[in-house]
Amino acid sequence: MSQTHESTPQTPWSNAPETPEELHAWLVEHLSIMVVREPMDPNHNAPFEYLCHAFFEDRQPRDCVVWANRGGGKTFYAAVATLLDLVFKPGIEIRILGGSLEQSKRM
Repeated sequence: MSQTHESTPQTPWSNAPETPEELHAWLVEHLSIMVVREPMDPNHNAPFEYLCHAFFEDRQPRDCVVWANRGGGKTFYAAVATLLDLVFKPGIEIRILGGSLEQSKRM
């Protein structure tokens, strides 16, 4: 008697990115987001550095401060980081605290 084994279909959520290169490629392929990887100023960090810091959790301190101009993408990139956590970190719980209700809704 033979058994048939159905494999679980691969989805964009099946395998978490393991390197910054894989994360960047995943964002481009599945969310159509091209995140800037090079800082505009050598004394600053690019937005992709923030996403790597938040996603890979391998840097100390764990918390980080994002300081950018109005419209600089702070809320957008925080939403992307939150999505990545929800998708790839089973059991995680998320709470959104924004500077205003409108900002929280954009998350």
